[in-house]
Amino acid sequence: FESLRNQLSGKVNLVSAENIAINWLQTRTDREIEIYRHLDRIAHVIIRNAFSRDNITPGVTKTRDIELLLKKLAYDIGLKTWFGPDVDFQRKGVEDARCTGLIEEGDLLHCDFGFMYNGLATDTQQVFYLKKEGYDDLKLGLAEVIRRTNEVQNILARNFREGITGNELLRVSLEDAKVKGLDAAIYSHPVGYHGHGAGPVIGLWNNQDRISGAGDLKIRNMTCFAMELNCRTRLSLWDEQNVYGFLEETVAFTDNEIDYLDGRQKELFLI
Repeated sequence: FESLRNQLSGKVNLVSAENIAINWLQTRTDREIEIYRHLDRIAHVIIRNAFSRDNITPGVTKTRDIELLLKKLAYDIGLKTWFGPDVDFQRKGVEDARCTGLIEEGDLLHCDFGFMYNGLATDTQQVFYLKKEGYDDLKLGLAEVIRRTNEVQNILARNFREGITGNELLRVSLEDAKVKGLDAAIYSHPVGYHGHGAGPVIGLWNNQDRISGAGDLKIRNMTCFAMELNCRTRLSLWDEQNVYGFLEETVAFTDNEIDYLDGRQKELFLI
């Protein structure tokens, strides 16, 4: 397009349709948002069913087993996953925040799960603690990880407003998190007809600075996002090991407010 416009400069005025395409792709109808509300509920139910003692036996079950189960639970009701799903864990004494393999008691499990239905994509991450007998105090420490990650969600939701760019939203939210002593990373993205949809990107997993192009796009009304982020907490009960709260929710942005379509994880889920 740029090459064609340069060749015809002074003869024909060509105007890009890119913004029209982006805005059409990212804008949701009232009906689509209501459908999304049901899809978000289905996502939460599937995840909770997979992460249960019926399906996880410490020392026997592997993360791959749960990934396949999540895919099967979706497939059995006519849904198609658009990535993974991915399951990993954090373990006391192991610095890797995304371990895979054999699951043991005391592990902090995490999943990333998304499916397609009627052309709409979901994207959800939740965290579970595989309870270890005699370690109730550990639950209290890990609960703080979820609470602090919820604070980051609150900050991002408060800063969402129509007309702000993805880059500016990222900057002010990270600054607000830092003031509150939160070690946050934000990498949220539009969701809709594509899992990583058209529209403003709010940070990337590997880039917490300005993102040219997609980061310069502005937040618009009647759009949906995968509010994806984490908060790192140094946990005394894990011998000062860094523990990450990886959370992601499919949300709608309407009338300058974030709508958690089926609520959000606000406590540590126990297995």
